[in-house]
Amino acid sequence: KESGRLGGILNGIDDCWNPSTDSNIFVQYSVADFLEGKRANKAALQRSLDLREDAGAVLIGFVGRLTWQKGVDVLGKIIDWLMEDTGNGVTGHAQLIMMGNGEGQ
Repeated sequence: KESGRLGGILNGIDDCWNPSTDSNIFVQYSVADFLEGKRANKAALQRSLDLREDAGAVLIGFVGRLTWQKGVDVLGKIIDWLMEDTGNGVTGHAQLIMMGNGEGQ
C-alpha cells in the first residue's frame, strides 16, 4: 500500500545536476558562492545569446516542444505584454529564451 507517499514529476529536473561540477555552465558555483555564480552565469548566457547584459532583467527560459500541449500558445499571447514596460518592475525588463521544435503557426 502506497498511501501517503509523494510522487515525483516524470519530466522534472534530475537531482544529479550539480552546479559545482557541471561542465555545461559558464561558471561552477556552490552554496557558498551561489549569488555570484548565478549572476556570472546569467551574464554569460546573455552575452552568448546576444541579449542585453542586464542583471536586473527577468530571464525566462523555455525548453520543450513548441506546441499547445506545453502551453506555448499561452506564452505567445503574453509576449507583447511581457515586453512592454507597464511600471510593475517586471514587464519591459524581461528576456525570453525559447528552444525546441513543434508546430508551425
